[in-house]
Amino acid sequence: MKNRRTRIIAGATLALLGLADLETTVAGQPQAHEPPERREVAAVRLHEGERLTLDGLLDEAAWARAEPAESFVQAEPYEGTPATEATDIRVLYDRDNLYFGILCRDSQPDRLLTTSLRRDFNENDTDMVGIALSPFDDRRNGFLFLTTPDGAQHDAQVTDDGVKVNENWDAVWHVRARQTPSGWAAEVAIPFKTLRFTAGASQAWGVNFDRRMRRKNEVARWSFVPRRFDLGRFSMAGRLVGLEGVRQGRNLKVKPYGLVSVDNVETGSHKGSADGGWDVKYGLTSSLVLDLTLNTDFSQVEVDQQQINLTRFPLFFPEKRDFFLESADLFHFGVGAQEKQRGRTASEEFVAFFSRRIGLSPEGLPLPIWGGARLTGRLGDHSLGLLQMSTRSTDRFPGNDYTVLRLRRDLFRKSDVGGVFLNRSGEGSDFSRVVGADANFEFMDRLTLSSFVAKSYVPGSPGDDLAGKLSAQWADNFLGISGTYVDVGENFNDDMGFIRRKGIRVLRSGLDLHPRPKRSSWIREFHPHAYLDYFMDRDNHLLTRNLHLGLWIYFQDGSRMEVYQSREFEELRNPFRIRRDISIPVGTYSVARHVAQYSWNPSKPVAGSVRYNWGGFWSGRFAEWTLTGILRHRPDFSAELSYVTNDVRLREGSFRTHLAGVRLRYAFSTRQFLDLFAQHNSISRLHSVQVRYNLIHRPLSDLFIVYHEQRTAHEDGLRSLSLKFTRLFEF
Repeated sequence: MKNRRTRIIAGATLALLGLADLETTVAGQPQAHEPPERREVAAVRLHEGERLTLDGLLDEAAWARAEPAESFVQAEPYEGTPATEATDIRVLYDRDNLYFGILCRDSQPDRLLTTSLRRDFNENDTDMVGIALSPFDDRRNGFLFLTTPDGAQHDAQVTDDGVKVNENWDAVWHVRARQTPSGWAAEVAIPFKTLRFTAGASQAWGVNFDRRMRRKNEVARWSFVPRRFDLGRFSMAGRLVGLEGVRQGRNLKVKPYGLVSVDNVETGSHKGSADGGWDVKYGLTSSLVLDLTLNTDFSQVEVDQQQINLTRFPLFFPEKRDFFLESADLFHFGVGAQEKQRGRTASEEFVAFFSRRIGLSPEGLPLPIWGGARLTGRLGDHSLGLLQMSTRSTDRFPGNDYTVLRLRRDLFRKSDVGGVFLNRSGEGSDFSRVVGADANFEFMDRLTLSSFVAKSYVPGSPGDDLAGKLSAQWADNFLGISGTYVDVGENFNDDMGFIRRKGIRVLRSGLDLHPRPKRSSWIREFHPHAYLDYFMDRDNHLLTRNLHLGLWIYFQDGSRMEVYQSREFEELRNPFRIRRDISIPVGTYSVARHVAQYSWNPSKPVAGSVRYNWGGFWSGRFAEWTLTGILRHRPDFSAELSYVTNDVRLREGSFRTHLAGVRLRYAFSTRQFLDLFAQHNSISRLHSVQVRYNLIHRPLSDLFIVYHEQRTAHEDGLRSLSLKFTRLFEF
């Protein structure tokens, strides 16, 4: 039967949903999941009239009254052994703020390393300390706050016990840091109105800390978390106790913006405009937040990084607009914990809700957004995400209304079941809808099971409009085994999603090993791996097969290398144009490709990677060089270079492609930045330059000045200069 396998997936999903009763019964005994001797640190309240000066000195008497969180344990490189340098973190609070005093001792303070002053810096290539807070202490969800010896800030929102980390979440908090003769120190202030927590006279939160010492490539944590997990693994966090009589405030934030822009088309016309709008955030409850946006604008967002497409499938470009990035993890559907294939998350193959479908054309150009609303948060054991957006009509594209409803219920320690509803409605009877249910279970911190089933609804659909997945994965420090089955109907239509291929059945399997030599001075880990992908049509006829055999070697300093071979089979049933003047004909193709790659220590002043990919390609051969480089001068300046070239030689014709990019970054301070990003794409003959100046004049309040120029061989060039001012008001 045509949809027999999809119905099997639906049955399996319902069977996993049926585990809810069992999971709920077990979840009613939380003491069974408490780790033995869960570590605790107490927060000490400041005396009436006592004040802290946020300067990184920790010289106030109140710090001496607080007992430190200390005795950190390594996650890397020698899991479970004491950290090589001492770290003390103390906690204070008053009516408005939670304070952390950080002392990082270092036997070689002159070798401390910081690589960026920017917000949301890369935590892997700098010395830093991280604070993980779970105000609900539900062992699943919370926030991360990271800082460096120069006081740079990085914050993130964590859901599903560290499985999903939204690094685009930004919050109001403050930090001052300084380097000392014995290491470095920092003082952090996090306003209670930045966080969400249950009202109550007495509070006990989940908490953990980690420290990265970059020259040793060492990561140590206060409450032990194995190396295969990140700091956001809240099920293994300790507890923060002693909070009494704290409150969140009114939880109302209003952020208006003003925009002035001038557009110049190469035909000689000039067009100036002025505009404005509002963003409003209101905490309906301690755990439920309403966001409103009117006349939404994203003129300050960085342009997409160009890609050259030598396949017949659409390319995946990530979302960069802050309104859609915040709380984005709540809208994820059908993606289980740690689910990866060939280093690419499965969500890039099937994304039920892809927010770039709202307010962006297929070419990635902005479309006017009238406004919208978003309701996100938690109701007991349930997570809720509701999004409503409306776009205006243009000469090329009609206006549409978009609705997303996502519901999930937490089960057991790290499992959940849920559903999704998607609706795009245009004029008259033009609409597209998707409904689905998913179930994700994790056992023993190693075994994950996930599934989903979804159905689309469009006018006049002839059927075969179901999609589904079953997936299982075992992952520990040494062994990883995964298997996935995906079924997407030929007429499954999701106007709000991203789906590479339809009318297919996919079998995927993977094997990963992670052996580590004992106390090697230069090799940290070997990673041999094998992946097999098998794509079939609706009649189970082979379309694509890919066998990947490879080896990663990770070195102690953070550098790494990979070699792999990929054997690929493809049955092409319809010709496609790989270039305007070259078409790949119908037929079967069997080729072998080889890759060698090396990446240098990313924390060095000069770093980068080189990758060579060569072998068979359709009816001929190709060779691809990928070069990246980064030059840093102290934490305030970096120059990043990238270059990709393909030499393609086919029976139908030969050609070369070139894709080059240059990114210059200068940080005047942790609040003032200047960026330049230039690109050249030889296929589309696109040349683009964006220069962006950003001044953070108050927390989460910005001044942007952006110049953008773009030229192609097929269209008139575009130039634009815009000034955008935002101001956050908190009540």
